[in-house]
Amino acid sequence: MLRAMSSTDAPHARARFAAIAALPDDRIDVAEAALWVAAEARPQLDVALYRSKLVELANRAAPRLRSARGAADRVAQLARFLHDDERLRGNEADYYDPRNSWLCDVLDRGLGIPITLSIVWVDVAARLGLRAAGVG
Repeated sequence: MLRAMSSTDAPHARARFAAIAALPDDRIDVAEAALWVAAEARPQLDVALYRSKLVELANRAAPRLRSARGAADRVAQLARFLHDDERLRGNEADYYDPRNSWLCDVLDRGLGIPITLSIVWVDVAARLGLRAAGVG
């Protein structure tokens, strides 16, 4: 979703990203940072809307995880929810499509590359009380 912004919003997006990146690693909200990267290129991007989409994903996944037995089952349930129910997957047809790199587009289209799909996974997992971290 896009909203009207002034011409000063692209520098604001860069400043918001820089402020997040300057935080200690354990305090960085990677999903928010990724959305601010997209907002610099798309000055009308509604970052709050896409952050709320991540909250909605976690809220929809929560009932599925309540019946899980143990952490491993919770992780498996989350994987099934994101892949099977939400249809998040790698864009095998066009890996280099730039939209695969913008978290907002990944949330809208359900297609991404490993790093953007991982951002969704880690963010939703954290909202559900699961410890997850990206690895290089």
